[in-house]
Amino acid sequence: MMAGFLLDLLGMEHGIKAFMIGDDGPLPLWSKAPLTGLDDLTGAAVGSVGLGVHAMRALGVGTVVDIRAEAVDLASLDVFEGLSVAQMESAGLLASFAHMTTPNAGRRTAALSVGINLRTWNALSDAQKAIVERCIMAEHGLNRTISMHQSALTLQAAGAAINRHAMPTDIWDAQIAAANQVMSDIFAASTLDADVAGGYLFFISDVAGWSEIGEAAFVAARKGALGQ
Repeated sequence: MMAGFLLDLLGMEHGIKAFMIGDDGPLPLWSKAPLTGLDDLTGAAVGSVGLGVHAMRALGVGTVVDIRAEAVDLASLDVFEGLSVAQMESAGLLASFAHMTTPNAGRRTAALSVGINLRTWNALSDAQKAIVERCIMAEHGLNRTISMHQSALTLQAAGAAINRHAMPTDIWDAQIAAANQVMSDIFAASTLDADVAGGYLFFISDVAGWSEIGEAAFVAARKGALGQ
């Protein structure tokens, strides 16, 4: 609740009421060659999106581009993140980037958002606001389910064409340190940004224990049950 309140305050500065309306789930690093260690990443031409661009730069990658904000030929890159398995197949990139490295600490998930003009939002009645919020919640769940299903089908169809790799420990550790640096930069940006970042970090630490039960344990149990 507090994190949502703080994000509303942040949106007010820009005249926007924002909602999350889709989530592609955790996204991997796609590469032309296997990533065996941090040197393979820092010496490469890398693409990312949003805050992931800042995290990659903090990690020490020399050449980093935002694949959604710039006109980038993805085929010219060595490594990038920000696309799901289904999006990779649709873009015709799976053959060139056949190596999928997960999990990814630098960018754990990718989300879509919708912004409503704040004056328009404030002019709505409480009932109208409730209807809009429920519709957005339903669309969010639907978009996430569709994205996960499409990626699962694509992964099954690709079979051995996609080489799956676990994230090398030194890359994992470097990504965590880089992500922490980006968060520190947000803290230093302004008082409101610091409050939003603080609310987010409090939420992460507050739900960590439950995540072990409600997410990690559930996923492990479901994987075992579905694998029978």
